[in-house]
Amino acid sequence: YSQAAVVDPRAQGAGVGRELKYAQAASARAIGARSMRWTFDPYALRNAHFNFAVLGAYGIRFLPDYYQEGASTAYSCSGTWTGRPGVTCPRGARRW
Repeated sequence: YSQAAVVDPRAQGAGVGRELKYAQAASARAIGARSMRWTFDPYALRNAHFNFAVLGAYGIRFLPDYYQEGASTAYSCSGTWTGRPGVTCPRGARRW
């Protein structure tokens, strides 16, 4: 499971996130994994494009309270929506 691969805003758009995901995939393959899974913020359209169009991931489930399991609302204390789509990128996908 890939968790929190974050790129500093000053380095975004330079391929750093892509290289991070490729390195994660290489590490996963090295230990025999057949796929990688992760979540992302669906309101960050750039992230959605990156995960689906660039990496070739696809949705497998929706996690409504990802950061607040059992919470009565899908929003954090700061008002940020915490629902996340769960995606996977299996071997044989565009960038696996």
